[in-house]
Amino acid sequence: MSVDTSVIVTTYNQPDYLNLVLASLVMQSDRHFEVIVADDGSQVDNRAIIDRYVSEFGLIISHVWHEDCGFRKTVILNKAIAQSKGTKIIFADGDCILHRHFIREHKRCLVHGVYCIGRTPRLSRKISAKVSEAGILKGSCQRLTPAMLLDSVFGSTRKIEFGCYLGSGPFFSLAARLKKNTTLWGGNCSVLRKDLLAVNGWNEDFIGWGQEDSELGERLQNLGLKPRQVVYRAINFHLWHPKSDQMAGKHERCAMKLEIKKQGIVSCFKGLNQHLPVTIEE
Repeated sequence: MSVDTSVIVTTYNQPDYLNLVLASLVMQSDRHFEVIVADDGSQVDNRAIIDRYVSEFGLIISHVWHEDCGFRKTVILNKAIAQSKGTKIIFADGDCILHRHFIREHKRCLVHGVYCIGRTPRLSRKISAKVSEAGILKGSCQRLTPAMLLDSVFGSTRKIEFGCYLGSGPFFSLAARLKKNTTLWGGNCSVLRKDLLAVNGWNEDFIGWGQEDSELGERLQNLGLKPRQVVYRAINFHLWHPKSDQMAGKHERCAMKLEIKKQGIVSCFKGLNQHLPVTIEE
């Protein structure tokens, strides 16, 4: 089966969550895509999980892995892009369960001149513990549940409003206009392949957690693209996990991003070009 879309899923030492994400990909209303698991050096063997979803459910999956040398999300994402075949690239995190129309909505919205940005509700530890492969394959995590709503009020589930699927009707148009935040978040976004090539992919000078997502958005805008909201259309549910250290190198990365915005830089120096085949001109 030919595919026009590549879904790149990042993961690191979370095989149980990866299993759930792949289960949600099985349930997609649009199954014309390939999956690239971008593995930032997991010590656990994800191969058995991936092989099962290929053999039992027919997903097309490639596994791109490199050695664990700290948080190198930008590097593994570029390696995954280099291995991908789609003209449309959708990015999702390996701790986010995808709504069944997630792929369909990104594909519909991603057109020339834009890149797509979404948001996600963040489920609490209590709600996350109830999510299972069997439940997903029976259709759970497709809508807000009473338990999620109650936990957003009395527990620690956050940003629950982003779990409301509105499709492409008038309510979506109104809600999208009211949503002013256009920062790119790497766990729910999509970019045309040609535009990723134009900006040289993710900036590998951004090592460590934080700012690498929004920095890509700055360069895409410097290229002349407009961010397009897919909030309330392309939905995923973020599962709870302990927070990463967000402070190491934060000020340096913020300063780098600000300079890129000031100078209108489009293509980063060290990016996707590190992993693509070298073309020798005649």
